Amino acid sequence: MKNLSNLQRYVFILPILIITVSWIYLFISSGIFKVGFNYFLDDHSILLAHSKSLSFHDIFFTPFATLVSPEQKLRFRPLYDVFIGFLAKVYGLRPLVWYLSSCIIAITTSLLFYLIGRLQNFSYLESILFTGLIVLGPQASTYARFGTPETTSTFLIALAFFVASLKVNQKHLQLFLNSLFLLFSIAASLNKEACILMLPALAFFKVWYISWKEHKSFKKAFLQKKITVLFMIAIFLLLLAYIKLTNVGGPGYAGIDNNTFYITSYINLFQANKSAFGLALITNFMCGIIYFQKICHSKFKLNANVLKFYVFCGLIIIPQMILYSKSGLTTHYLLPASIGISWLTIYPLNTITKKRNLYSKVIAFILTIIIVIAIGNNFMWTKQYFIYTTKRIGDIEEMIQDVSSCTGNNSSLVIFANPYTNYEMIFAFKVISDKIFNNNQVFLATYGTQNSHFITNTINEKGWHFLNPEALENIYNNQAITSLTKENLEEIKGIVLANAREFERDFTQLKIDGLKLDLFTSKYYENLNIRFYCRL
Repeated sequence: MKNLSNLQRYVFILPILIITVSWIYLFISSGIFKVGFNYFLDDHSILLAHSKSLSFHDIFFTPFATLVSPEQKLRFRPLYDVFIGFLAKVYGLRPLVWYLSSCIIAITTSLLFYLIGRLQNFSYLESILFTGLIVLGPQASTYARFGTPETTSTFLIALAFFVASLKVNQKHLQLFLNSLFLLFSIAASLNKEACILMLPALAFFKVWYISWKEHKSFKKAFLQKKITVLFMIAIFLLLLAYIKLTNVGGPGYAGIDNNTFYITSYINLFQANKSAFGLALITNFMCGIIYFQKICHSKFKLNANVLKFYVFCGLIIIPQMILYSKSGLTTHYLLPASIGISWLTIYPLNTITKKRNLYSKVIAFILTIIIVIAIGNNFMWTKQYFIYTTKRIGDIEEMIQDVSSCTGNNSSLVIFANPYTNYEMIFAFKVISDKIFNNNQVFLATYGTQNSHFITNTINEKGWHFLNPEALENIYNNQAITSLTKENLEEIKGIVLANAREFERDFTQLKIDGLKLDLFTSKYYENLNIRFYCRL
């Protein structure tokens, strides 16, 4: 009996060690602990937050106070602003501390999903697979950067599902857990707009899970938790109404417009995520074949609980597909949809595995092997992405040093970039110029198919025209290349050229009086696709 107890202990600890060691390996092997910030991809928000030097009162109060101000709001994620402001104050501009924090939250979130799987009666292996499908792959990109709210949002959602899955008998503990469930669910929706759409799914899960675990009818389970459910639905409607009535601008790549319900958008979405959706479809198809055989033998009764499970998964996945129908569910935007996709894959597998006949066991074994291989591929994708990010950040740091050495604090600097595909980079470069170079002599030069200083067809802007190039000129205080005279251009010390592979040929052929490239040396940063010209 003692040996059996030790074995059970090891079986419990082993998956936790596998998850923890896997994340530590990804961070260490990629070398990401040794680099700085990915400024051109969201992380410039850290630089902005740190430069404000806000008090703790302002950090926690201002993001929520601005919700009642009449000013136009681009985003609705006050809790995320609190997180960034707080961490920027506590961590400062120490990348290692930020990456250690990211590693810890990746491990913690993964362990929470593993425990959620176990609470769903998934086996140890199924719980690991359930976790891997959620956090590994393109969505893992959120743990290699700090400017994305999906990192904290997914953690909060995991906490909500975990608390909702706990079963206690004492009324005071039930009330406490119920309060935590509401707290984590609402906090997630205040941290990322997409998570507002998770509130109905979380409320449904609360009722469905009680109905399943306590062998109650769905109606009785709803009546037991009606106050919680109705409160969450009220918050859901209130937040949607707030966003609509206050005309929150939104990021543009997400949301509902006239193009939202084009079937081609969803075909492209499925194609872009064929691995994730393919696994779910294959698993459910095989599960359907097994149940169809039972129907043919008149031994099958339709399980209402199964139907409710598909409703639950639909409440997670479908709203996210609609929200991101324009841009697609890519990289970190796969969160939180990947939670529903993982459930849609592992729950049917768990159902098949529990069947006693040999046919079901063989099917379950084959599906498990397929899913293990898919997660292995996702793990390698994650590793390669972390390595690429490390190289990219290395190039950013090298470029920042080169630009700073070349231009100093007061020399004129021009950035040539596309106002659509390089929108975030252009904004980030202005932040870097102000906060790192201390240089306000930075001028913007745009090129593209439309609304640009120079017209070219070498850049594919498709899908990005919701952005407003005029906003960039305002950020640069209308310091554009068109405002420079020949004498000003002759004093330009440095030129940053984005999309160098695509645009450099056209750039070298531009007839700009006063700008002679033969007076410049250049250096190419491969992982950024940027070339920097410095006047001799």
